[in-house]
Amino acid sequence: MIFVHFPIARSHFSPITSNGAERRILASVLGAVTCSIGTQYGVKMLVDSLAAAHVQIAAVWIAFATLAGLIVADNLLRRLAMYVGSFTWRGLQLGCNSGFVLITAAAKCLN
Repeated sequence: MIFVHFPIARSHFSPITSNGAERRILASVLGAVTCSIGTQYGVKMLVDSLAAAHVQIAAVWIAFATLAGLIVADNLLRRLAMYVGSFTWRGLQLGCNSGFVLITAAAKCLN
């Protein structure tokens, strides 16, 4: 119970998630947040390119492509975090159940 208040430290020592799933979830969530913040700058770039005195079509398309790419990356990274998280939770449940079976079996042997 030492790592209850330190989830990142727990991810280094947990036998259930030894494959680094928690680190993958953390990295994809941080990437999604970065893309989400970058989307605001993409909108600013698009508005600035449209509000210029001399509108250049290439600049508008570059700003639009940047904005669309950031939105797509944000959604994909969030979905990746949810996908990895669903298997991590399933593995955690299976690990707890097998541990419970072992404890129950050990208790029956002691009686």
